[in-house]
Amino acid sequence: MNTPKDKVLKIAVVSDLHFIEQSESIPNEHTSWLTFNQKKDLSSALWENLLSKIESDDLRADILLCPGDITTYANKPGLEFAWEKLQELRDSFKCELMAVATGNHDVESRGLSHLDNPIRQLDNSTDLIENLKMLSPPYPLLINNQSNKKSHERRVFYFGSDYLLYDDHEDYRLVIFNSCARHNQLKTEYERGRIAKSTLAWLESSLNKIHDIKKPKPSIFLCHHHPMPHTSKELGEYDTMHGGELLTKMLLNYGDWLIIHGHKHHATLNYTQGG
Repeated sequence: MNTPKDKVLKIAVVSDLHFIEQSESIPNEHTSWLTFNQKKDLSSALWENLLSKIESDDLRADILLCPGDITTYANKPGLEFAWEKLQELRDSFKCELMAVATGNHDVESRGLSHLDNPIRQLDNSTDLIENLKMLSPPYPLLINNQSNKKSHERRVFYFGSDYLLYDDHEDYRLVIFNSCARHNQLKTEYERGRIAKSTLAWLESSLNKIHDIKKPKPSIFLCHHHPMPHTSKELGEYDTMHGGELLTKMLLNYGDWLIIHGHKHHATLNYTQGG
């Protein structure tokens, strides 16, 4: 009996890129390693070195995942440029799918900061997610050969329900969750994340409809904020996702999950309680 070769799912993860356009209102060169000017020239060779490394080592991935903060301070040019560069990275890896979760720096939840000109700020939209909704091709999920209609439908679902469930692939399942969807412009809210009770209920209902214990497959949950405490390097406990414990307990009812988050700028690998 010939045993079929085991399938391997290769995942590339890049997080908290913080692309931002250098300007008079953002003078600090250390704001990000990925600053660029109006001509879209990057201030460092970091990105080009990454692409060169992928090419020289012939690195390949099936999917590219980014758990948010693709820009800094919701900088619109940074957001648009980051979206372009992520597609460039996807092409370098030759991925069939790219997914990006929303980070707290990707939404307009800081209000007027000390970096802004308060008069010029009057022209800016106060809509927290408008710039994300206007990205083209549609954010947050790009799939090779996907129709524009399907892309738009998924975009609408993501911003309407705070998550997007992709279950069309036979080898894996993916949930993209917007842990910043409950943000407002209160200073106590713009760094932490949360999952609404309605979103948790809707997500569980969606998973319950498709879960088949006889046909398990890897399941991935992509978000920005950490649903479990992440206290390494004294990075603080105040920004753990509110409702994260309920989320992880619920997911355990529907198979094995890999949760990929960003936000803390410190890599670690942990097992959740119970599995």
